[in-house]
Amino acid sequence: MMDRRQLLKSSAALGALACAPALFAAPAGAASGSAEDARLNALFDRIMTEAQDRSPEFVTSLGYDKGERAAAKGKLDDRSLGAWEEDKARTRRQLAELKAIDRSKLTGLGPSNYDAVLFGTELQDQFNQLPMVGGPYAVSQLGGAYQGVPDFLDSQHSIETSADAEAYLSRLGALATAIAQENEQVRHDAGVGVIPPDFIIKRTLAQLKTLAAAPPASANLVQSLARRTAEKHLAGDWEGRAGKIYTTQIQPALASQIALFESLAPKAVHEAGVRRLPRGEELYALGLKAFTTSTMPPAEIHKTGLALLAEQNAELDTLFRGLGMTQGTPGARLKALYADTRYHYPNTDPGKEQLIADLNKLVEKISARLPEWFGTLPKARLDIRRVPKATEEGAPGGYYQPGALDGTRPGAY
Repeated sequence: MMDRRQLLKSSAALGALACAPALFAAPAGAASGSAEDARLNALFDRIMTEAQDRSPEFVTSLGYDKGERAAAKGKLDDRSLGAWEEDKARTRRQLAELKAIDRSKLTGLGPSNYDAVLFGTELQDQFNQLPMVGGPYAVSQLGGAYQGVPDFLDSQHSIETSADAEAYLSRLGALATAIAQENEQVRHDAGVGVIPPDFIIKRTLAQLKTLAAAPPASANLVQSLARRTAEKHLAGDWEGRAGKIYTTQIQPALASQIALFESLAPKAVHEAGVRRLPRGEELYALGLKAFTTSTMPPAEIHKTGLALLAEQNAELDTLFRGLGMTQGTPGARLKALYADTRYHYPNTDPGKEQLIADLNKLVEKISARLPEWFGTLPKARLDIRRVPKATEEGAPGGYYQPGALDGTRPGAY
């Protein structure tokens, strides 16, 4: 249900960002990189530049929305079908340029960097050849501008000056356009036979309706700007201006997306798997490759998964019996465990904040033990945050669904 194209978006650029600084890393006293290394490094630079030109949201995520790229701070990504076609052409060109590099002449980390970027670019090109914009769904309960942009504005769009606040307002208005563009993606995909299953439509509608029903006084899209401009003592009617954009542009855009999904609901089926979709088997295989980097056939991965599932269910059975829970499948007992109020946090703001705090404490404990299993450690710390309140109602409680472990409920695909 995740958007595979969003996952892979700018994958080559991200690889270049990670690789280019180390491209010419060589042992002390060794000669500098070869001419082919220089060609590869220059290509990485172009790929990164093109990724930033393409995505102002990417620019902000890198913290580069200042100086010569300051204009990016007032824009959102182009989600139009025309931009999708341009993206596909760009990926094809970049792939051809990568393949023109003579890998055998690369030195140091060059071959590894080349392989990493080539893998992502080839995979993106393969996704691009599928008939749908989404991967598999352009908008769902797990993705879409309605869900991602509010969090992006709140957590990544920094506000220090009045210019930053003005850029926020510009992006807020652009959200209505982004939603309209994604509506076109959804219509395109429905036209080729790609409609989300009924349970995805139900959850997506619940979240859209919750967001659309929120008045400006409680809408995070408005209150994020109001709160942060107040903290910075920036003069101006920021809440009022944001509220007007919200009521005159955002809420009507959300209403149009709600109407679109309601029109699709009667056509939806209950089957979760993508096999029913056009070229669904290929989509599934590419999804596995994207998340595992493995070329193992899906059927073999499925067989391995069933074996692991049996092993883990046996472990769960032992743990459940220790709790006195001896009846039912592992999935049924997990569901009962979830329903046991002894293990619940209060369904209140303080209770939710305590849950987030406890989870971050667990992250700290796990992070402290990472050196026991890994030689290379992440540079950025994992920080678990609460999703915007406006999108909480109807949102899934993570990726796990009770019953998935024993096959009584459809899996993620």
